[in-house]
Amino acid sequence: MIPLKYPQGALVLCVAALLLTAACTSTPLGDSNPSSTGQPSGQTGSGAGTFATGLMPPGSVIKQDKSFIVGNGENWFGKVTLDIGKDDDIAYKFFLKTLPEKGWTLVSTIRSEQTQLVFTKADRSATVVITPAGFWKSGTVTMVITPTQSR
Repeated sequence: MIPLKYPQGALVLCVAALLLTAACTSTPLGDSNPSSTGQPSGQTGSGAGTFATGLMPPGSVIKQDKSFIVGNGENWFGKVTLDIGKDDDIAYKFFLKTLPEKGWTLVSTIRSEQTQLVFTKADRSATVVITPAGFWKSGTVTMVITPTQSR
């Protein structure tokens, strides 16, 4: 075993190992069966736990090939990418209103070509990046939730 000079290094190595392990496994994040409208329902699979409950803007759909979740319930972490259609302002307002209602504290927000919001909650941090739609493509939201080191 290699001795670590910094205790934080052990935490970083553990998180990296978990992320690599999660990347090697395949857990469905969404319902692959289209709904009656012909669109994916956006509901999460067993690996995502309660992710979709209240953390997805209306009408958004999980991009399974660009997402992974470790854990379930309220303590999950990982990266989720959502297709949000053409109106990125709806997604911005959704996260700005909904996450604080769910106990997250807004740390910062930057509105520019890519909008970024940063939230914290207990021992976790959330970064939300909203990329607006282009002429030929839908807008996306990438949400990264990571554990933070407790002091």
